[in-house]
Amino acid sequence: MTIGESDKKVRTNINMGRRCRVLCVDDNALAMHLLSLILEQEGYEVLTSSDPIMAMKVLKQGAVDLALLDYEMPHMNGGELAAIVKCGGLAAKVILFSGSARISRHDLAFVDRLVQKSEGVEALLEAIESLVPITKRVLVDVQQY
Repeated sequence: MTIGESDKKVRTNINMGRRCRVLCVDDNALAMHLLSLILEQEGYEVLTSSDPIMAMKVLKQGAVDLALLDYEMPHMNGGELAAIVKCGGLAAKVILFSGSARISRHDLAFVDRLVQKSEGVEALLEAIESLVPITKRVLVDVQQY
């Protein structure tokens, strides 16, 4: 193993044979950036969008295993975006990851899981792993001396 090189996780969609693709949609750029770093470190391929309208364009360009949506955003909320995502077949699963305490039951109709931001990243990772059929592989760089 190369000195200073850490093991890399790769999460592969069992059904598709490729890395699990997650789209993060949050109008808070810092929160979205930190979350994408954590998910990439966990082995997911991460796409990001700070705007729900742009997110729909990203979703139409390719398959996404999971849409990870904030609730309170400009133009439309996460529940409305979840309805478009699910009805359009744009993502297999949807998680609403929000700090909002005012989410109506109607807005949860097309959401597979709700994770409050106050529950933390571990709760989010557990929710993702429960929804996306994955196999975990650890890749190790080996150099011959």
